[in-house]
Amino acid sequence: MLSPAVFETAAVDRAWLPQQKRKDTSTVVELKKGETVEILLKKLHLRADAVIVMRGSTPIPVDDALEDEQSLQILQVASGG
Repeated sequence: MLSPAVFETAAVDRAWLPQQKRKDTSTVVELKKGETVEILLKKLHLRADAVIVMRGSTPIPVDDALEDEQSLQILQVASGG
């Protein structure tokens, strides 16, 4: 089993509320060795097509295997016309 990883999820649940103060939240998720970003998103009940997972300033694909002690940021995808 991998060590816990911390994921910043503030943008996911509060990005669409610009008039309210955003409360930063962190969630610790335990994953087995070799599990992917896609599995992480399923555990967090998030759709892969609705978010972007970032490692530092780099987006990472859903089929990327996660490593020990990672800190990731999950951003909600927004589009409009």
